[in-house]
Amino acid sequence: MIRKVYLLILIFTVILRSYCDAENSYKLLLIDNSPVTTGATVTLNATVVNHNGVCIPDTYTFAYEDDAMPVHRFKTQIKSCEAIFYIPFDDKNGPSVYRYKVDVSREIMPFINLPIVNDRKKLIITENLNGQLQLIQNNNTVGKNSAQFSYISTGYETVQKIVLNQADYDYLNSTANNTLVHWFIDCIYQGNSTDFSLISNYTKPDVEHEILGIVVASMKSNNTNTTTTTPIVTISNTNFSLNSTLSNKSNIKLSHLPINSTNNAICKKINKLSLLMSAVQINANQKYGYFSRSILVKEPISNIKSEGKVWIKEGDLLKLQVSCNGSGPFKYCAHYGEGPYNVTGNETCLWERDLLSCQMHFQHLFREPTNYTLVIILVNDVSKVVTPIGINIYKVKKQPQISVIVVPVTFSSIAIIIIVFGIAYYFQNRSRYMVEVADFDFANNSDMECKTFMERLRDAISQAINRTQDYSEYDGSEEQIGGLATPQNQKYGSMQ
Repeated sequence: MIRKVYLLILIFTVILRSYCDAENSYKLLLIDNSPVTTGATVTLNATVVNHNGVCIPDTYTFAYEDDAMPVHRFKTQIKSCEAIFYIPFDDKNGPSVYRYKVDVSREIMPFINLPIVNDRKKLIITENLNGQLQLIQNNNTVGKNSAQFSYISTGYETVQKIVLNQADYDYLNSTANNTLVHWFIDCIYQGNSTDFSLISNYTKPDVEHEILGIVVASMKSNNTNTTTTTPIVTISNTNFSLNSTLSNKSNIKLSHLPINSTNNAICKKINKLSLLMSAVQINANQKYGYFSRSILVKEPISNIKSEGKVWIKEGDLLKLQVSCNGSGPFKYCAHYGEGPYNVTGNETCLWERDLLSCQMHFQHLFREPTNYTLVIILVNDVSKVVTPIGINIYKVKKQPQISVIVVPVTFSSIAIIIIVFGIAYYFQNRSRYMVEVADFDFANNSDMECKTFMERLRDAISQAINRTQDYSEYDGSEEQIGGLATPQNQKYGSMQ
């Protein structure tokens, strides 16, 4: 008997220790697809993992329970760490926020399960359809850029598309006769579609718009003798009023204005159901979904211009001004690289500078004479542009200043010209300044030398012969000097 008691105490101790260890080493992950509309089915995924986040296969028992009326209770035992529950919420439960709990136990021996973990969460059941209104530009989904607005570019057409939660979409596929989406932009009816989408062009920048898509699903009626359908509305160019009467809704004519209106502030205050009733006929056996987005239209970056020299001498400073068009504010970064640059489109900024207007100034001194590229990454709320600007630094041979060569050569040439002209002028005009002077210094005359008789005789004969030749050469011409005719070649003899 004592041995049996000890054995039971030992078993209880082991179970208690295992329970304490299990509470500290297991986690329960709960993932559901709520919110869903009434009538749809909630899908709950429960997964048991250890403290490292690893799923350990074993025999587990999962128990689900919520506080709905009537209550949903499910229990399953599987040899897996993951269990999936499908919980239907029909009209009997109604729209509300429900709380549920999942308990998980592990089988430690046959017919003995040890609780290891549990968790609680909430389920949201709504009366209307659930989903989101997506904005798509250039095959990219536009997110919410601020608390109020999503930014839309004027450079691309905008696809407005309603994406329902999968549970609601499956519910409509199985229970609805037809589904239409009625589109309003700034409370102006744009028409309806069956593919849950609308394509628009927003061309006026810095304008706010309110986009509203209302999904109307005509549900199947239990009475087989009656059917309800939603009429397709015909759009014309006449204006409509929100206070239009509800009689004969299928013949309502609505305005279809271009999307550049700015009455979204008033539009936000209008009841969505009243807006729908002003456009189409509604029935009791219909389910609705209201999806809206507020957008702010902006102009993308374009027409990037640069002013300044990109061919620069070595040692000179680069001075470049870059400007662009587009809606601010802007953010940019820039870096210099050696050689050409190929734009990939994946460039990012390690640091950014803010700009209110698209005006950038760059100054830089390059050390080596070669080719460089200034890469500018410019971003605003709707676009990103990467612009490379090529810069060429060339080397110039250093030459002496022009004054060092030209001035000495010029003045030396002038001096030589002056000297040459001076010498030429002298030789040309020196005869004007020459004066003939008679020399009466007889003492130095060679004729007064002492000669012998024979020498004087020889000189006299020579002079006589010469005088005779002078007279024989006389041609008889005369010139009048004081009324006397004298021979032109008359010479005087030597003085004895």
